[in-house]
Amino acid sequence: MPPHVKETQAFEQILRITWLGITINVILVAIKLTTGMLVSSMSLIADGFHSVSDLISDFAVILGVKISRKEPDEKHPYGHGWAENFITFFTAVPLAAAGGYMVIKAINSIARQEITKIGFPVLGVALIAIILKEFTFKITKKAAVQLSSSMLYANAWDHRSDALSSLAVAIGAIASMFSIRWRL
Repeated sequence: MPPHVKETQAFEQILRITWLGITINVILVAIKLTTGMLVSSMSLIADGFHSVSDLISDFAVILGVKISRKEPDEKHPYGHGWAENFITFFTAVPLAAAGGYMVIKAINSIARQEITKIGFPVLGVALIAIILKEFTFKITKKAAVQLSSSMLYANAWDHRSDALSSLAVAIGAIASMFSIRWRL
């Protein structure tokens, strides 16, 4: 198979995986934000906004694929492969910042002994999110490794971070339902 055909197939696979991620993220944003607002769960609302950031990362991957597919030109005689590195950076930096912010927020909440009674709706949404995001992580990571795509690999880990933030919401929901308190 000629290299340009293989490359085109790889780009198409990246786009298919990314559009699946977008679809899942749109569904999760709607469910998390709606449920979070209905039951006044700040953790679920925050998790919903984390899913919004995942949507931005997904669209960045699509942009990166579109740019890196362009043929070399006068300004870029070696092609547009730089786009993949830029999108990898664009995806990884906000992911690290969001993770750091969530850790700080959680520590502050624990230190202030903030307790909010939340229940099964929050736990149910969190469990659905964990399952969907772990599925998305696994298929995205598999494709990233097969295609040697660093931007797809970074996006896979962005999906995993969303699963982990939903895990934190689930743990918080369970702790809230059983009135478990953390003491420092």
